[in-house]
Amino acid sequence: MVAVEMEAAALFTVAAYRSVEVSAAFVASDSLAEMTWQPRFGTSAVREGMLKLLEVAVAAITEDSPIRSKDL
Repeated sequence: MVAVEMEAAALFTVAAYRSVEVSAAFVASDSLAEMTWQPRFGTSAVREGMLKLLEVAVAAITEDSPIRSKDL
């Protein structure tokens, strides 16, 4: 997948400079796969992906969770 993204790139740059751990997760929405812009941000698939991402992120940082960030 090729993506356009800037915010996490900045976080990774700062984390590398500070020698700290960082992670990022993404949900792909719009597509340029067929050489035309296909906006999909409001679709149910994107909403479901964002909810799943939120669920995994909360589980990763919850103290009593079986899923820990090091396991992802």
